[in-house]
Formats: sequence, C-alpha cells, structure tokens
Amino acid sequence: MDNLPILSASKLERLESCSWIYHANDVLKIPSSSNEQAVRGTVTHTLLGTLLNRRHKHLYKAIIKHNTITKVPAIIRFVKQQMKKEGLAEVDKKGNNNFQMIDEMSLVAFKTDFFCKGGQLEEAELKFDYTSPDKKYQIKGYIDKLSSHKTYNIIWDYKSSQNSDDYDDLSLNKQAMMYSLYCHLVKEKPAKVRFLMLRHPENVVREVEYSLDDLIGFEQYLIH
Repeated sequence: MDNLPILSASKLERLESCSWIYHANDVLKIPSSSNEQAVRGTVTHTLLGTLLNRRHKHLYKAIIKHNTITKVPAIIRFVKQQMKKEGLAEVDKKGNNNFQMIDEMSLVAFKTDFFCKGGQLEEAELKFDYTSPDKKYQIKGYIDKLSSHKTYNIIWDYKSSQNSDDYDDLSLNKQAMMYSLYCHLVKEKPAKVRFLMLRHPENVVREVEYSLDDLIGFEQYLIH
C-alpha cells in the first residue's frame, strides 16, 4: 500500500477520543501547545535516560545516597539546563516548584529497579519504526527502557501525569499493546509492560501482559 499512514499510540488515542483533534493535529498539522506537566515529564525522561548510561552510575549512587538530586552539583546543572532548553521556569505561575517535582519524580524511578535487576538492560530510549512484511500497517513509538530476561522482555514506560485512573485497567491500552506487538515481532519474546507512575510512589507500578491472541487481534485493529 502506497502512502501507508504511520500509526503511534498517541495518534490512535486522539483518533478514538476526538476525530477533530486528530484531524487538526495529524492531518492539518496544526501545532499544539505543551503544558507544564508535559514539559516536566520531558525533562525528567531526559534525566532518567541519561543516567541509565553506566558511565554515569556514580551520579546515580550519589543521588541515592542523599535521597535527592539537589545535593549533586552535576545533576543540578544538567536539570536546570534542560529546564531552560524546554522553557520551563523553576517555579510556575501557580507556585508549583517544577525543579522539586522533577526531583521527586526522578527519585521514584531511581528507586524502582532502575538498572533492571535479574535481567539485562537491552536499550534505553528506544525509538522504533516497524512496517509489517505485507505492508498493511506501520507503527512507531518510543520505549523509555527495555530489559531482557530469560523468557521475556520488560518494557518500562515512565508516566509523569498526576491522573493515574487511565492506567487502572490496561486490558485495551493502545500504547502497551503496540509496544508488546513490537517486542513480539522484532525481539521475538513475549513482553511485560510496566508503567511507572512517577507521581504515585505508593502505587508506582502498573503491569500488563498480553496473550498472542490479544496481539493478533490488535494487528487486525491496526490494519483496519
């Protein structure tokens, strides 16, 4: 098929929730404004991805020792540089301390099996773009962290939203299904998807695993 549309989880969600928003964003290409929550998430993701590099493990250890990023000068500079780059003020108009919230969210991730104990960190910040062999669908996505275990993979995805209700029932979660399908087809292993709710340390991990029948059904949905 010529001009095969590239499908992402966010694009599918927009299409199902509001066809006009989908048309405006994905057909007309009208730029959407970023909110501070999203920008905080971007800075936090960047920090976490950077510290997954083993050569920065001494910085990770320093953060864990002090239980904060505010005692590690190199990390303070890095985070503030990223905030400036993204146009994020240290304190927003409502009085929320963005730097403090990034500190808190990062600590939740650092303390939740950051280096994938019992498995091998396969890739961090994995961008994928996959077209089915019969060219009936094309998908793309961004996996925050992928770890390999003996009989399965674990897909880790960081969520910085205060609202966690959308992740209480993951049975039909488009993002989790798309990432699982990619792992099944390319990595040739079943996958568990773990969403880390960085604003909810009391209930941080939401996990789901799909059957082969689930993924076959999702493929049909993508083709449709």
